[in-house]
Amino acid sequence: MAGGAERGRGGAGWGLRGALAAVALLSALNAAGTVFALCQWRGLSAALRALEAQRGREQREDSDLRAFLAELSQAPRRAPAPPPDPVGAARNKRSHGGEPAQHIRAESHDMLLMMTYSMVPVGGAQLPLTPPPGWAAYSVGREP
Repeated sequence: MAGGAERGRGGAGWGLRGALAAVALLSALNAAGTVFALCQWRGLSAALRALEAQRGREQREDSDLRAFLAELSQAPRRAPAPPPDPVGAARNKRSHGGEPAQHIRAESHDMLLMMTYSMVPVGGAQLPLTPPPGWAAYSVGREP
């Protein structure tokens, strides 16, 4: 009977040890989570301070801009310049026609050379092209 009581106490001892281990594990996890939350809080509070400082700078810039716009709106306005004479403007444009700019002339010359030397004859009477075997029936102007 004494062995049975010892066996019962041993089972309860292991259960108690397991419960204590679980509580210790939960306590360690809780402490680690608290340290992590404190680190996050410090980082977030630093970021919040930086954002508040930036917001303060932007508000100062906005107030400076508003003051400048108010100053502009209160300044006396000048009379608009009279519209230019269309006949005189056309005459001025014609007188400034002259020789086109050098880089424009060079570009057009390059374009002309490219268009001239990039044309390839496709076929015709001047250049007798022999088709591959079996294609003679499809040639223009030739009989099989």
